[in-house]
Amino acid sequence: MAIHPEKPPITTSVAGISDSVHALYIHIAADDISSLRKVDVFRVIESVRSDNIDGVTRRSLANWIQAQREDLSLEVDLVLAELSS
Repeated sequence: MAIHPEKPPITTSVAGISDSVHALYIHIAADDISSLRKVDVFRVIESVRSDNIDGVTRRSLANWIQAQREDLSLEVDLVLAELSS
């Protein structure tokens, strides 16, 4: 019986941040990405501090949300535009 190494976590950003790390930031508003509501997208993205120890940025979290939930893509773009102004 051969031992197979665990697969590395799937990454969705240039920085190599795993899905499980991004998912932690969703928990302030939802149990998981599938239950994230449109009205909570701003709160989730805005909550990311630039000095967090995970290396998550607002942009990486936004990209991850868009990759996981295409239905929230426009809302994510609007939130990023509002936060950058």
